[in-house]
Amino acid sequence: MLLVFLNSNRLKNIIDYSLVLSFYLLAKFVTSTDIGPSNQGELNRYGYDCGNLFVTNGMVSDALELAFSEEGKNSIRSYVGPLYAIDMGYLTWPIFDYLSRSIKRKGKFPAGLWRRPLHQIVFSSKGEVIDVIIMTSNKDFAKCWRVDYSQPNPKGQDLVTSKDYYCGSRFIPNEDLKKSVRQKGPYFIVIDPKGRLKDVIVRVFGDGYVKCMPSNIDPPAYASNEKYEVNTRSSGSGFDCNGIFFYDDDLLLASNIARKVRTTGRNILFPEKYFGPPFDSPCLMWPIKPSRSTTLMNVILTGNSSKFRLVLTPDFDVMCVVIKDYDRIKKCEKKTIGGEGLNHDQNNYKCEEKVFFNEELVKTAEAACKKKFDFTKSYPRSYEGITFDVPGPYLIYPLIKGGLYFS
Repeated sequence: MLLVFLNSNRLKNIIDYSLVLSFYLLAKFVTSTDIGPSNQGELNRYGYDCGNLFVTNGMVSDALELAFSEEGKNSIRSYVGPLYAIDMGYLTWPIFDYLSRSIKRKGKFPAGLWRRPLHQIVFSSKGEVIDVIIMTSNKDFAKCWRVDYSQPNPKGQDLVTSKDYYCGSRFIPNEDLKKSVRQKGPYFIVIDPKGRLKDVIVRVFGDGYVKCMPSNIDPPAYASNEKYEVNTRSSGSGFDCNGIFFYDDDLLLASNIARKVRTTGRNILFPEKYFGPPFDSPCLMWPIKPSRSTTLMNVILTGNSSKFRLVLTPDFDVMCVVIKDYDRIKKCEKKTIGGEGLNHDQNNYKCEEKVFFNEELVKTAEAACKKKFDFTKSYPRSYEGITFDVPGPYLIYPLIKGGLYFS
């Protein structure tokens, strides 16, 4: 199956990890890897809860021993996917509960080791176990829950402060949880008899469910739009913040809202007074999120956790838009877009004997954007692997010659 990258140009080289593995001695690896207590009973009591399978520390130890054996080390793969950045250099190895017994009995690795690796260990180049991950029913991957003597019970989490969730690579905002009654999965909410939210879970491949990870960080840029229709605006001027565009007329409306909030005194934090670099005069900062004009009011009033700031004069005239990351402030580029407003790659591509023309690629990208917030669909899904000339974040979507993919 071919995948179309919705934001792509030239590929960078994948990290060659073969040199990293060459200096490992198996004995050193097993003794230095932190997989929990050494007692054999505890090796089987603690591990990773993957919904349909409890992966014990003993299973992890056995799998890593196979991975770094003389026969297995050439089959270790670099992790390439949305859960971890590729520059972290993580590696991965499949977990099969029968694999160790099969190798000991037959003396060789079974065919198709990577044919359908539902459970995988993710580990660093230093031999540290990072996570165990499991394939979900929509063929994404989610992290399994760590269970050991030192970890707090994840069921005791504060669901009030855990507003958003990551289910594998899929980001689900808290406000979308109320839509769950209309969804078919693979994502579900768990409620108690009184109707209170207890958990968010995702169905794993085969049978069972795994808990999603609560998140209190800003959502990824591709998930920041509040409404789910595709932006059809064709041209205009505004500010480009690493591929996120803010139109001047939206910003003017935002400045009027900021003025009203300051006048009525409904918000004591924003607009925020600021005097410092990169500005040489006092100004005000107002939080904004990427939005369509039809929902701008709600987006801006609830945008206080956003990293994007509208910069205003003390008289509420628009100065610019910035990206604020802790104490660092970066100005966005003033830009005018015209025509279709999208700078599509104009090339055709040949994949073996198939030629994909630019018109097919554009239609596929448009179809993918329409499904971007449909949690019942497998694609598009976020991509954090190899980077391209055009800044991310990236999404991927299957590419089919002569038609469109429907998940």
